Amino acid sequence: MKARHLLDTRKSNKKVSKRPKQASKTSVPAVISDVDAYGDPCPEYDGLFIQFMEAKTLYSFFNVMKDFFDHIELVCDPDKMSIHSVCSKNIALMTVEMMKKEGGDGGIQWYQCDRPVALGIDTASFTKLLKIAPMIDRVRIYADYDYPRSIEIEFGNNFRKSAYIMNLVDIHQDSLQIPEWKSCPSIIRMPSAIFYSICNNTNAISKANTIALETKSDGGFYIMISDADLTDTFITGGEVIYTNMEKGIEITINETISLDVSLQYVLGFSKMYSVSDEVIIWLDSELPVRFDYTIGTIGTCSFYLAPKLKVDEYV
Repeated sequence: MKARHLLDTRKSNKKVSKRPKQASKTSVPAVISDVDAYGDPCPEYDGLFIQFMEAKTLYSFFNVMKDFFDHIELVCDPDKMSIHSVCSKNIALMTVEMMKKEGGDGGIQWYQCDRPVALGIDTASFTKLLKIAPMIDRVRIYADYDYPRSIEIEFGNNFRKSAYIMNLVDIHQDSLQIPEWKSCPSIIRMPSAIFYSICNNTNAISKANTIALETKSDGGFYIMISDADLTDTFITGGEVIYTNMEKGIEITINETISLDVSLQYVLGFSKMYSVSDEVIIWLDSELPVRFDYTIGTIGTCSFYLAPKLKVDEYV
């Protein structure tokens, strides 16, 4: 079986940058002046300034992303922020629409952006920095507006702080199309911890590389070991769930769907349960599978995964 290439997506109207080029030698930005006590932004800095309430939520999010997305593009405008990335295999892409207003735990506390700027960030390096930060520390990002080659990342609280300079990667300007749903044949809304448990169980008992995501006329959502892997595993079958409002499960089926997707990617995306209570899964036979997660008060993350072509689709 072969994965559908995301470039083959037909229903689309938004754009996202492809994987960035190799990082280049860069210079350190202008010196950052002393900052006020945490909770107040530095009034003397005239570049891009973002302050997150705590490192914990950011670290959990980037720890999931780093396994599939080598680089991200952080796009900042006066009115909004967003993140875009495409995996190295070119079968999955990710977008995050971020809230710039003050939020609660883990959210964005301060946001200063007077003109558009795009930052290419190496996810592995950024995750390493977040890992060493105390999880309750606030995180600050500083960058110049004019052709930034690096950013300053600062962790701190009311009695200590640490700061690091991280070089940026060059962003390749070619673009991919992000599909957009006006309607969807099947939509599944469920607790993210339940979805992770099902994916993790499937991965634990089987050597399968592919799972089938299906909705059927009985109103059930099936997560099954794909028929494509029958020659590689002794175990077949899977799990089915039905609408249960008390458990937070809601399944809407306007058309029965069956799509084969990579178990490795779905399991990786399902680990977002650590930062999001709910997942919304969109199934459409003509589009990539979409997984939506709300990341606390930071924003909404969407993963798009191209389904694998079935044998009869070649005929």
